[in-house]
Amino acid sequence: MRPLLEFVVRLLVYNGVPDMVFLVGYKADEIERFFGDGGRLGARVSYSKDPEGVSGSAHALMHAIADGKFGRFDEIIVYYGDVLSALDVRAVLNKHRSSRADMTLVLSRNYVVPVGVAEVSDDRVFGFHEKPNLGLDVTMGCLVISSSCVPTLKEVTLEESKRDIMTHLVPRVIQKGMK
Repeated sequence: MRPLLEFVVRLLVYNGVPDMVFLVGYKADEIERFFGDGGRLGARVSYSKDPEGVSGSAHALMHAIADGKFGRFDEIIVYYGDVLSALDVRAVLNKHRSSRADMTLVLSRNYVVPVGVAEVSDDRVFGFHEKPNLGLDVTMGCLVISSSCVPTLKEVTLEESKRDIMTHLVPRVIQKGMK
């Protein structure tokens, strides 16, 4: 049995993104033991362990940036390790670059709600749809962040000890009117 993260690594390598920084906290030792330097998968993997006293993906990313794990960069692809897709990562990067965006979110309208949805009025169910596709633009656990977002990321992580990319950084970038 293979971990889901192995499929993510293979997808990124296939799309020409062999250099990866794993932001690890929970089960960090197991992840590091399994993937090592990434060589057997054609990747170059390094690790950034969550800092003490804070949690959340925004803190983990800011810590890795501040620690120099990415070196100098124009953009970073953030791909959550628990998302399986056949994403054309090259196309996402090309779109991000050609639009000169500060941040590019990967969205899908093909997300099927994993539960049934009931229509209710006056405590009575008058309709029911099993696992519907609501036609909403939902995030797919992947985004590209330009270096122009780093000051906003830093600002977000200075506010509280638990800050996440999707919950806190993305809305702040939008609020600031960044592209």
